[in-house]
Amino acid sequence: MSALCVALVMAQSDVFHAAYVLQAKPWQETSALAEVFCRESGRVSIAFRGVRRGGHSKSSLLQPFQPVWVSYGGRHELRSGRQLESRAASVWLSGNALISGFYLNELLVRLLQREDAHPRLFDAYEESLALLYAGAIEPCLRIFERKLLAEIGYEIRFDHDANGEALVEGGWYCYRHEEGFVRRSGNEPRAEPCFSGGLLMAVGREEYDLLDVLRTAKQLFRTALAPHLGSKPLVSRSLFRPSLKISKEG
Repeated sequence: MSALCVALVMAQSDVFHAAYVLQAKPWQETSALAEVFCRESGRVSIAFRGVRRGGHSKSSLLQPFQPVWVSYGGRHELRSGRQLESRAASVWLSGNALISGFYLNELLVRLLQREDAHPRLFDAYEESLALLYAGAIEPCLRIFERKLLAEIGYEIRFDHDANGEALVEGGWYCYRHEEGFVRRSGNEPRAEPCFSGGLLMAVGREEYDLLDVLRTAKQLFRTALAPHLGSKPLVSRSLFRPSLKISKEG
């Protein structure tokens, strides 16, 4: 959309939101239900009526990773879409990057409350799509998971453990929900994942050029996300198993 078009749009009574389409599915005979991530209003569920009617020019915009301008109304959890316009060219992902993009979208749909604004996370998501397109898959996923946890109120601190003591490079730690890192002695049974203090500090510095650091980050963030995701498995994770090596999974 040109600058002039944006100005005209903003001059209308409806408020237009910069957004990305996360998910969309058919609804009734000619409509669609979409989950969109707006920079200033967060995750919004919107019903777009008539967009699947033959020849409708907007139906192609309801695709994952599509940057759009949207306006909506209504007072219920399911909002009514009013306007839908392209904001920029769609991000075309394929292969491993495409599955990873679906993973990011599914995390946002599952973990964000409706209409709870997260502008910094929106910017991080936009950056992540560019990184996925460039092929930096696993570092991108780990960086985004960390930012997502921080945005929903569960930031992981890598400078100290649950007792406020600095992490020790040679120590071993478990991560516990709402506590943080708990140091374990060498002779304690390990019924939960434990992490090397040195590797945890490297994760904190995001030294993702090292394979051991990436593996530690993957297990750590998966552990940290689990209480928020509940027992329902992520569909996107199941797509990784047949074709991707461990270092490429979400």
